[in-house]
Amino acid sequence: MNTSSHILMGKFLWEYAEQHYRIRLERKSYLLGNVLPDYCPSFLIRPHYLKNNAGYVQSVIRLLVSRHPSGYYDKKDSHLLGVLCHFYADFFCCAHSEDFTGGLSEHIAYESRLHRYFVENLDQFGSIRFIAQSVPSAGADEIYRQFEALHSSYLLSHPSFGNDILYTMMACMDLIVLTCGSAEKKQAACRDLEAV
Repeated sequence: MNTSSHILMGKFLWEYAEQHYRIRLERKSYLLGNVLPDYCPSFLIRPHYLKNNAGYVQSVIRLLVSRHPSGYYDKKDSHLLGVLCHFYADFFCCAHSEDFTGGLSEHIAYESRLHRYFVENLDQFGSIRFIAQSVPSAGADEIYRQFEALHSSYLLSHPSFGNDILYTMMACMDLIVLTCGSAEKKQAACRDLEAV
């Protein structure tokens, strides 16, 4: 995705998480995280392909799950979720797949057409109810495995702008809801232990 699409996706997901799940992300930090990997030198070293960034994504998920947001993400957590959502958006973008045969100009053209499609169909995507897939006692490994399963399904689907956006939205909402839910379960378990 290009920067404009990452911003639009970030705004959509921020609002969706608040409205449908009462999860409050710190808006500016989250949106900044959604675009930062395209501008930060440490992220520019490796192209945004899954094989190059799987370890980083897993380590950030572990960090988020180990914290205690209780339905509210502070600036740091919101920023990290934004960065992860950026990578997820690229992982579910045809131009970032290993099967994409075009060069840089075709990559840029694809992302430009994807953005136009996203803008033109935003209302339709907004009418979809994204239900995070529950994972029993989801820890970081389970959350990542769920992402892998969704990504495998995406790779088997027919390549299209609609699938790029739809799978990105599903994956990011799963990530946001499950990391929050996992941290809340840990916090509840700690409260239960303290009560003993």
